[in-house]
Amino acid sequence: MGKKASIPASGFLPEILSRTDIEKVLNSVYELMCEVGIRFDPDPRVLDLFSASGCDISSESVIKIHRDLVENSLDSVAKKTQLYDRNGSAVDIPGISFAAGMGCINIVDIETGERRPSTREDLAMVARVVDALPNIDGICQPCKIIERSDVYGEIDEFNVIASNTTKPFAYISEYVESLEAAIELAAVIRGGHDQLREKPYFSYGITQMPLYYAQKEIDQIFIGIENGIPLGSGSIIIGGATGPMTIAGSLVHCIATDFALIVLGQLIEKGCYCVSNSEVNFMDPRNGNFGGIPEMHLGELARIQIFHKLGLSAGSGAGGSTSPVFNQDCSADVASSMMHAFYSGADSTYYLGGIESGMTYSLHCLLYGNELAGMVRRMEKGIEINEDTLAMAVTKKVGLKCNYLAERHTVNHCRTELWNPGYFQNLNVEQWVREGKKDLFDRIDEDLKRILAEHQPEAIPDNVRQGMDEVLKKYGVIEE
Repeated sequence: MGKKASIPASGFLPEILSRTDIEKVLNSVYELMCEVGIRFDPDPRVLDLFSASGCDISSESVIKIHRDLVENSLDSVAKKTQLYDRNGSAVDIPGISFAAGMGCINIVDIETGERRPSTREDLAMVARVVDALPNIDGICQPCKIIERSDVYGEIDEFNVIASNTTKPFAYISEYVESLEAAIELAAVIRGGHDQLREKPYFSYGITQMPLYYAQKEIDQIFIGIENGIPLGSGSIIIGGATGPMTIAGSLVHCIATDFALIVLGQLIEKGCYCVSNSEVNFMDPRNGNFGGIPEMHLGELARIQIFHKLGLSAGSGAGGSTSPVFNQDCSADVASSMMHAFYSGADSTYYLGGIESGMTYSLHCLLYGNELAGMVRRMEKGIEINEDTLAMAVTKKVGLKCNYLAERHTVNHCRTELWNPGYFQNLNVEQWVREGKKDLFDRIDEDLKRILAEHQPEAIPDNVRQGMDEVLKKYGVIEE
C-alpha cells in the first residue's frame, strides 16, 4: 500500500521454480492467451482496442491476444504505486503491507462469541480497531453490511470505512455505480479529482472469473483507470472446479487472467498500475470445500516469484484461516500463512482477520495477525552487520567469562535488537500462575476490549463530512 523496501525478487527462500520452469509456465500462458484466448463480454471499447492491436476476435467475443502485445504491456505497466491516507500523507511501508479483510458476510460477536451476519456497526468497529493497530497498514472491506446487500450498502461501506480510520484501503464492489460513488467520495476527501489522481486514497479489486471479464468488470476497469485508481486483479482459480487440478495448470490460468487485465489496462492508458492478487486454490475432493493448503502455498510462491522476476507487483492472501473459529487450528493456520508471505517476498497481504475461508470475520484473529505482522516486520529488517553489532570489542573485554549482563553493549542493544511481542509471553509456570493463567485468547481479548474502550479515530472535518453527505444523498444512500 506504499513504498517498499528492497526485497529479493525470489523472496527469502531458494526459488521454487528454476529459470527453465518459469519459461515453461510463461510459454504456456502466452500459448493459452494466443490460441485459446480470453473471453470478454462484447463491449465496443474493448473490441476496438484489441482489434486495433492486431488481435483475433471471435463471434463469441473471445479475444486471442498475441505474445508481442502481452510482453509490451508487461514492459509498460507501472512497476509500483503509492497510496496516501485520508489526510493525504504517503503511506511508507518497510516491506510487506498488511491489510484487514476481505468481504466476510459474518462476524464473530465479541460479546457472545457466536457467528452472525455482519452489520454496519460491525464494519465501523473493525475499522476503528484497524485504525489503532500499528502493524496493520490498511483495510480491505473486512465485513459486509448484510442488512443492506445492495448498491447503497456497498457505497455506505466505503463511507463507513473512511469515517472510522485514516488508513487507506482496497475497495471491492459488485456494482459499477458503487465504484463511481466511491471515487466521488474520495475526491471530496482529497479535495478534487485531480488531487485524487495525484494522491490515490484507495485501490480497487477486480474480481473477475478465470479467463473471463464480464461487462461490470470491464466498466470497472475503464472507470478505475480513467480516474487514476490503482487496480488489483483478484480472480480465484479453484483447481478441480474452475481450473485444472494440477498446480502448474491452475498457475497458468491464474497468470493468464492477470496478464489480460494488464494488457487491457495498457491499451486504455499506457503506464497505469495493476497488481496481481489472483489466487491458486483447490477443491478438496472429499467434501467440496477449499483444500490443498500446501499446494495453494506452492502455487502462490511460484506466482509471486514469476511476477517479481518480471519486475511486477504481486500480493498474497495471507493472514486468514480456513478454521470456523479462532482456536488452535486457526492460530497455526494464520502463523503458517504469515510466514509464507514473508518467505515469498509478497508486496502485500489482504486477508488478516478472516476465518472460515473468508466467510466470517474475527477481531481476535485480526489482533493475532497484527502481532505476527510485527514479528515479520522484525524479520524483514534482517541482520545489521557493522563493527558495533559484531561485538568484537566487548567480546575481547569479557573474554571467555560468558557474562555480558552488566556490559554497556548489552544496555545499548537490549531494547532495539529484539522484537517486543505483545501477546507471546516468555513466562515460566510460576509467572504464568501469578498472571492469572491467561492463554493467548485471554490476552488478545483484554487488548481488544482496551482498544474498543480507549481508541477514537481522527474525525472527518465538518466541511468534508458535508461534502460526503451530499454524494451519499445523490446516490440515495441517505435521504434528503
